[in-house]
Amino acid sequence: MKNKIIGCGWILLLIIVKNGFSAVVQKSIPVTGENEKPPIQIRSKQTGYNANSDSLIIGTKVENTLNKLNIQIPNECTRLNGGLYIKEYETKVLKRSRRSFGLTADERTTAVDISKYFMFVSKDVWSCRKTDKREIETTSYYEIENELISINDIYEIKYYDGVTVSVVNYFGSEKRVKLKEKKCLVEQTLGTETSYTAVRCNSVTAYYSESGKIIPNTHNVILRTKRQSQPSGHYLHRIAEEWRHTDTVLNQGRGQKAEGRSLRIGNDPLKMINTQIRYKCIPEPGIDPSLFAPECYQKTFIDTETATPIYARITQKDFVELFTIVERKVYFCKAERSNDNPVYSVKQTLIGKGNIKEVEFGQGITELYSIRIENGKSIRYTEVKYFDASTRKPVEYVVLFKDGTEEDESSVSQYSKNYKRCDIQYQLTPRTIYRTLINPEGFNIRVGSRPTEEISFRKDMRCQKMEFDKRVNEFNTEFKFNAVEDNEFHAYVTEDSLKDIEYKSRNAWECSPEGSTDMPIIRVENYFKVLIPVHQIETYDGVEITVSPSTTDRLTKNLKIFEIKYLKLARGGYRPVKIIGNRLKFPDYEDVLTASAVGSSTWAIEKNEMFSSVDQVPIRRHNEKAGDTVKFHKFKIMNNGEALIKFTIPSPTTTPDPDLLICKNLESHSDAVLPYFEILNARTNAKIEEMHSAKDVTFNSKYFENSVHKIWKCNSANDEGII
Repeated sequence: MKNKIIGCGWILLLIIVKNGFSAVVQKSIPVTGENEKPPIQIRSKQTGYNANSDSLIIGTKVENTLNKLNIQIPNECTRLNGGLYIKEYETKVLKRSRRSFGLTADERTTAVDISKYFMFVSKDVWSCRKTDKREIETTSYYEIENELISINDIYEIKYYDGVTVSVVNYFGSEKRVKLKEKKCLVEQTLGTETSYTAVRCNSVTAYYSESGKIIPNTHNVILRTKRQSQPSGHYLHRIAEEWRHTDTVLNQGRGQKAEGRSLRIGNDPLKMINTQIRYKCIPEPGIDPSLFAPECYQKTFIDTETATPIYARITQKDFVELFTIVERKVYFCKAERSNDNPVYSVKQTLIGKGNIKEVEFGQGITELYSIRIENGKSIRYTEVKYFDASTRKPVEYVVLFKDGTEEDESSVSQYSKNYKRCDIQYQLTPRTIYRTLINPEGFNIRVGSRPTEEISFRKDMRCQKMEFDKRVNEFNTEFKFNAVEDNEFHAYVTEDSLKDIEYKSRNAWECSPEGSTDMPIIRVENYFKVLIPVHQIETYDGVEITVSPSTTDRLTKNLKIFEIKYLKLARGGYRPVKIIGNRLKFPDYEDVLTASAVGSSTWAIEKNEMFSSVDQVPIRRHNEKAGDTVKFHKFKIMNNGEALIKFTIPSPTTTPDPDLLICKNLESHSDAVLPYFEILNARTNAKIEEMHSAKDVTFNSKYFENSVHKIWKCNSANDEGII
């Protein structure tokens, strides 16, 4: 496996698995010199706006290095099994007594059990050691990687180095905080006492593994498939063609009756298409999560004597109570040699929260575990589903997939220095945008420019500073307000008066390919302070956000924005472009600040949340929006019509919803239950006439004809049958 290191820092090289279970077998982690002073910094991220939720401090403060503790730097690591994971390896959580942005001297912090706010998604422990030529092994430290997802609302999270924080929305109706922590602990023993000291992790070139990551609370492994590798580097995806039933009764103990639900998970059996077409898949962030909701059915019996089961699909409302989606990855896949039959590949992992006594699983389930929960047992499973990119209908292929992930970046260097630093690392697709929460209340704004094209040059580019011309509108930062009324998007309104921002610095460079007479590219750098309260910011690649405590009030934030963009002269002015793979070389005396450097600073906010841009009209048939692209308009039924029809939906009763309803169509039922509506004056909204009841066929026939109606009779049921 080849390690890939780019100028934007370090990247953890992982195998992206389209189906099945696989372990990371080798990785390389570049790190700065051991003699450098370890950074001690705490970063902050707004994760919610509920005034009653808590502010937390996450992670471990690192102040030691291996040299300081006189411990040898390791050269290899071995993954340990789950039985060796101990309490000291868990992620540390402190609850703050205040919710101010700045840490104050009078506030208190209290250590809390992590299970109050999070559930573990995965755990990983590596024993890292120094092996000399005599093959004498000395353990240097334990490397721990924890991944967690929130189970309660969290107002704000402050976190130390080694922790990453993102806000995810897998269901479309609720947000969760996802944490990843990497830390290294040195075990020290004094007499009978054992303690653990956090140290900076170092670069280790060899990692060895016999198994995968630790699956928390595992009771039994029911299914775990493995991908089949091909000489071409493609991965063969095969799935079960029939429903399979596990005989494992998850919650049955000695002398106890099995408790919990009986579920079916996975897709309905579909026609299999066996093809040798080779597909290439790239990540597709920002997809509407409701498009790919998991399917889950509850099993029950109408007739307990004949044991004939029926399966009722569990609604999203009830599904949220049963499961938490802890991971979702969406890929857009198309044939390598054609654009025929593009599909979305969706891989998602779910953890059960309620008792489950038995489970049936079908196509697409690649991992299935029974797990221990507080009051019994549940399941954890991973499914891989494929959807036609045009119709969004589920499809099932037996095809060869290959990861097509590519890293795009631009970089800068000095004339006489043989190094490069990342200027902009591009992660957005042409139709996505970052959306970052800043404050519980304030304006929604958009900052930056969307690139209109990608360009690349064969040679490095030499840059010289030029006068910043404020009269050139494209040199300024695009600053827009999101006009929203009643939670409905209307438009983005450009702010040109500059009364809401205060520029701190503005620079421009003219960059041309070495030895070329091509039209130069303009590199623009803007740095400014935002003077208005901001709720949410939408940004593009090259725009970084920093927040710091106010100098007058630590309860509020100073918001500053740094922007790098490239401009190309075109007809009618400049247009923003994306430079791929080129190095921009500057004179040695120039102090060039990069977007990536600002993004990794102490006060920078991590931008992990990508969304589809709501103002972009879908331009391809596999668009990212739910539903189709039809536009709806108000219209008049008749040119001279003065009447307005108003349908009223009856308010729901206070009767609690049953878990399951068994419904039968009453084909012989003669009475129609019609939708209630009123006729109003179109200008005054005064009522002209109305239906007397839901069975007022005479009134209904004045306005409608050839209506079709069906009636179902529904009874509440449980797993044992009709109640």
